[in-house]
Amino acid sequence: MGGIYALIAVGFGLQYGVARVLNIAHGEFIMVGAFAAWTLFTMAGISPLYSVLICAPFFFVIGFFIYRMLYAPLRISSESPAVFEGNSMLASFGLLFVIQNLALIIWGAPVKGYSYLAFPIHVMAGFFSEPHRHTLCLPGSGLSLLSFPHEHPHGKGHQGSGSGP
Repeated sequence: MGGIYALIAVGFGLQYGVARVLNIAHGEFIMVGAFAAWTLFTMAGISPLYSVLICAPFFFVIGFFIYRMLYAPLRISSESPAVFEGNSMLASFGLLFVIQNLALIIWGAPVKGYSYLAFPIHVMAGFFSEPHRHTLCLPGSGLSLLSFPHEHPHGKGHQGSGSGP
């Protein structure tokens, strides 16, 4: 659960640091992504890990559309960056309520759940829960993320874009 909160905080920091948009509806986008993964798993049997390959491009296009239709006009019409930050926060509050109510209409109010990664696996004489098997890849992915900003040209570009306006 702490990892989800960390990802939300990184998303807030990245949005505000690069675009100066304090998007209060950021959590609702995460909620809709979780509901989309749940729907793909329960209706189509697609693993939530593979549903990222479907949901990420789809929600990227939605996020780009929302930026172009909501935040870009606000940026143009605002007299100063401070006014834009205030206006964008108010607009994101409105977007928050729209997304919450659309999710309520589409998925309803009852709590949803599924049993993905809930069954143990047998390794030699021991039992391991399914999520622990997936953590074996974390050290390698962590090392690659640490070296990406320093060793790869695209990583150096990402460092420059996050350093401020």
